[in-house]
Amino acid sequence: MPSSRRAVSRAMRSCNALISLRTAESAASLSRRSCASANEPSAAKRTTHPPRPTTRPLPDGPTFRIRGRSLVAFRRRFRRPSRLRRADILARPAESPSSRFMAQLVEFAGNHVWLVAGLVVSLAAVMFYEVRLRSQGATHVSAADAVRLINKGALVIDVRKPEEFEQGHIVNARNIPLERVAQGDDAIKKQKNKILLAVCADGVSSGRAAGHLRKAGYENAFSLKGGLASWRADNLPLVK
Repeated sequence: MPSSRRAVSRAMRSCNALISLRTAESAASLSRRSCASANEPSAAKRTTHPPRPTTRPLPDGPTFRIRGRSLVAFRRRFRRPSRLRRADILARPAESPSSRFMAQLVEFAGNHVWLVAGLVVSLAAVMFYEVRLRSQGATHVSAADAVRLINKGALVIDVRKPEEFEQGHIVNARNIPLERVAQGDDAIKKQKNKILLAVCADGVSSGRAAGHLRKAGYENAFSLKGGLASWRADNLPLVK
């Protein structure tokens, strides 16, 4: 019994010694931690540095010294447009010069309404005059064509008044006023198979005379376009 008691007391002493050793070690580690925290600088006094970039910034233009992640960024920056984008660009209708001209013409007409209206009225009057002369069956010829017809033996019929005829007329022309031409003058009936050239001062009365002759069956009846005014403008001779 005394031996067992001694063994128990020894075990108790060893346990107490171990507990005290562990307690001392924990106290020492706690003191070391407190000293280290006291020696460290405060958070306000710490200087933070920005993180270093992992890759270099891309240059403004293309470069061939690209490695790693920079190559991916380079491809994203300088990649070609997709096929859909190029198809959309090609699908856009190109503006032709004619459509551009029409757009400018419409804009000009909108800005100059009265000018365009006057031009349209003038063209309509000229077209009406030409259609009216053609409806009368008149065929107008220029001064040069009239000279060729005269050289072929055409009969020149001057439909002006006698006093105007005496002031100047074409060589070998006959003075037959418009009223006599419309009634069918005997001097004209004898020249049915001949070329007839009607002339006047401005080409209006001669056009009517040629229309009457065409209706009467004279297929070779012509009128001097512009009358004797165009004849004088071409410096062709007149006699009295």
